[in-house]
Amino acid sequence: MKGITGITVFDGKSKLNNDDIIVVATLNSENVKTGNLVQTWILPKNISPLVAVNLGKDSSTCACNLRGYLREQYHNVGGIVGITHKTTTNKSRVCYVSTFSAPQAVWHKFHRGEYPFLDQNNQKLLSGRKIRLSSVGDPSAVPSKVWKKLLSLSIGWTGYTHNWKNGQNRHLKSFCQASTNLVEETKLAWSLGWKTFRISKDNKPLQGEIVCPASKHKVKCEQCMLCNGQRVNVMIKIHGTKGKIAAFNQLIKEPK
Repeated sequence: MKGITGITVFDGKSKLNNDDIIVVATLNSENVKTGNLVQTWILPKNISPLVAVNLGKDSSTCACNLRGYLREQYHNVGGIVGITHKTTTNKSRVCYVSTFSAPQAVWHKFHRGEYPFLDQNNQKLLSGRKIRLSSVGDPSAVPSKVWKKLLSLSIGWTGYTHNWKNGQNRHLKSFCQASTNLVEETKLAWSLGWKTFRISKDNKPLQGEIVCPASKHKVKCEQCMLCNGQRVNVMIKIHGTKGKIAAFNQLIKEPK
């Protein structure tokens, strides 16, 4: 088992659009907010995460309204005026995940064969660990049996889904928070029996919510573990770069 840094726990079809996806569980993390949780990465199999985001091909793994939008770009071909090549790029992406860094590295390592498939021998590396569902991608893209296997090995988990409005994902209630942004949709999630994790423009919790203990890194997720779909409703103020905060404020507007 020496030298194993991650394990492939799924290689199959996305439940979102039937494209090929992979799920990798990496064993060590230096994430300053979450701490050393086992991180799970839900990634397109046949296209890198960075390229997928800029082509809109991340729909196989993502069900989030913070994905941004595609903008067409035209480039001169070979310096010849009038002959252009059209591409797209992602704009106004609010998602906290930087696809050019860790997700890209995990994807390349998978394709280099560095992550063995989960089996009876290597599952001991996940046994007794705390797990995050997920570091990138929505758990609803993955068959529930995959998560049930991982959670059966773990001693705790955090989980989040943006795809909670889809009735076919009710099974995620037992281990995922419903990710929300608006007060109205948060209350809808509550009425459907979900515990929520709300990103807000301000730092004012609703009645029935608590402020994320990991705000300003006071407590790490591995110490807190409240976001397991079963305990409390959590909110956190939007944070990150000025550009992402501005994009969030433009995208997410409470109804008047």
